[in-house]
Amino acid sequence: MSENEEAGRTFLRSAAGLPFCEGCGHHHYLTHLDRALVGLDLEPSHVVIVSDIGCLGVAQKLNSKTHTVQTPHGRSTAIATGIELADSILRDSKLKTIVVVGDGGAVGGLSHLVNAAWLNVDLTVLVANNFLLGGSGGQRSSLSPKGFATTAAGPASVVRALDLCAIIQACGGEFVARLLATDPKLSDTIAKAIQHPGFALVEIVEICTEWTNATSLDERMLADLVEGEHQRVGCFVESRRRLPFGSVYQAQTASGALAEPKEEEDWVRASYEAPLQDTTRWLVAGSASDGVLWGASMLMRAAVMSGLHATQRMECATPQGTGFSVVEICMSREEIRYTGVDSPDVAVITSDDGLDQLRVSGTLSRLRETSVVFADELVGQFECAASTFRAPFRSVCRTGASALGAILVAVARLEPIRQQAVFDAIRRASGVDPARYGEELRQALAALRG
Repeated sequence: MSENEEAGRTFLRSAAGLPFCEGCGHHHYLTHLDRALVGLDLEPSHVVIVSDIGCLGVAQKLNSKTHTVQTPHGRSTAIATGIELADSILRDSKLKTIVVVGDGGAVGGLSHLVNAAWLNVDLTVLVANNFLLGGSGGQRSSLSPKGFATTAAGPASVVRALDLCAIIQACGGEFVARLLATDPKLSDTIAKAIQHPGFALVEIVEICTEWTNATSLDERMLADLVEGEHQRVGCFVESRRRLPFGSVYQAQTASGALAEPKEEEDWVRASYEAPLQDTTRWLVAGSASDGVLWGASMLMRAAVMSGLHATQRMECATPQGTGFSVVEICMSREEIRYTGVDSPDVAVITSDDGLDQLRVSGTLSRLRETSVVFADELVGQFECAASTFRAPFRSVCRTGASALGAILVAVARLEPIRQQAVFDAIRRASGVDPARYGEELRQALAALRG
């Protein structure tokens, strides 16, 4: 790529200004990351940016050309590890997985960082260390230097900061660096980290102008903060003594050291033909005692066994085991690029717990005239645009299987997949003879009314 070509390229949204406070180091962070990606001339579809919450969480909106995932606080490295291992073990290992996280998220998920470095998972973690939690009120983090004060968190810190780079080195990290956000070599270092075949971490030292008295990035001030903790800047280690974990796993599998799944247990293999020709989005809602997650997972497995793409997403009350459970399922002939269920084609409701949650989320109001609802006969009355059918799922089906019974009825009526595929999924997952559900299914179908 020529210099002129590189100058005109960006992975950020066109004409998108960075929405950070004046003087914030995040401007430098994302600008240098963008330069690194452009300089590497990577295919955008081969890059996935996994962001935490906080101020840097907006990265997933700013990078419109790459894959983006936003995670709960502290879980970005864990989610990125799953993405990378799925790609390196199950696919072609073309993805470059990059974690965008602040010091709060990094320390909040420190065990995930430790394990990713220990395993040598092939991902790059870029830690924006501004010594505080800027997105949640300016609290100090475990990386705040001794004597460091914010405008919101009371007295100055009385303990020294954790040395994140030292921790990662001790865990076997083979590319570890700490640079100031003002360092002109930052984009080159980020590029090297992305290219490194294994775990790489770059700590980027900056400052928050919202929750401190600083008004801009000052190189000397940043250096003093680091040196005051008896830490230093630079690239501490860059070696290739270990293979990435995905490569190690592949080699172990090929040598027979790791047993392959038995063919009869391989539910990923397509063995049924699905009548579904396009995409359908289902929602299963009820109480935890209804077996919502179990029933939905059987539907998702059966869809995959029918040669479809399928995804599922769960939401439940805390603590788990009580209150509501809601699962969204997408099934499609085509690759699923959006896994959300904003307006379900099919909704299964087995209890008032589930109904109440659908009211709170606004899902009931988003049901269309073409949608279909299967509800237990004891679920309270509700109004929606969809066609509604009721049956005594909770009284007919055995304990913990009312959601599965309702799903089986919905499959029997609508046939996105063959009912036998769901029965087979049950048998493979639990070893239970699915014939035991047959009589319950017949009773529920006989009682179905709309």
